[in-house]
Amino acid sequence: MKLTIPNSSAMLPFTVPNPDFGYETTIKMPFHFSKLGNGKISAYDEGIEFDSYSVKCSSVMPIGKFNEFYATYDIWGRGSELVVEECHATGFYPFSPAILSSDAAHSDRYRIILANNDDKGPVDLLAKGFRVNFDMLLVYEELVSAESQVARSEGSMALSASVGSISINGVRYPINGFSPSVGYNVYSRQMLGGRVETVNYDYYRRGREPKNSSFTITANQATATDIIKALVFSIRSGKFTISAPRGYYLFGSRRTEEYDVRLNSTELKVRHTRFDEFEINLNVAVA
Repeated sequence: MKLTIPNSSAMLPFTVPNPDFGYETTIKMPFHFSKLGNGKISAYDEGIEFDSYSVKCSSVMPIGKFNEFYATYDIWGRGSELVVEECHATGFYPFSPAILSSDAAHSDRYRIILANNDDKGPVDLLAKGFRVNFDMLLVYEELVSAESQVARSEGSMALSASVGSISINGVRYPINGFSPSVGYNVYSRQMLGGRVETVNYDYYRRGREPKNSSFTITANQATATDIIKALVFSIRSGKFTISAPRGYYLFGSRRTEEYDVRLNSTELKVRHTRFDEFEINLNVAVA
């Protein structure tokens, strides 16, 4: 990737090694959740213009690049805006593969702030490389979504939504399965003398217990791009459907082939784990 100091001729753009695989992007969306009387979750979304993006990186740099990187940060970059470019072209997707800059001439250029720089020292006795951990915070701009690519099927799970006529097929089953959490509508407490007092909210909620589940989707770049685009630009706090064959239990023992859900978290985390492989952490609730 290439770093540039905007509006300055003090230092020409210079390249630094891309972060190691495993860098993690966090997309924060301004959702406000409330639990309804029937146990379901409702969400209010302030809008995509209030989203924020950051990425945690770890990179090994030779001594020359290491010195350039820290000179840039120390002299020009302490809380000041920098420009990072030539990311996608070199296989680095700082704010997920679905997000492009709004700069039509340079969609692979982002305005950033460097944060949390942490020099971990040389990685070997000969000091041929130095590990640096750092965060990049995206200075907000009107982002655009990347073009969809031809995706190859990796599994039998699917995501769909009526908004935007979204249909994403061939999604891999989460390698670690689903982690459901079901809150039953019964409150009990033991009184003096051993008597038990119970309130059964099922009468008011008609058996609709609050249910949520977390899981990690592993996907190739094309499928990951489509999922992130759908969630960030179209679905957001709205309802979408997860479809899976018999034997998939998204909410514990509830058996069905389709689950109507909505996001149950204000954060969407995406990790680039290796070439053409991304992990997307999701937490969903019954819609």
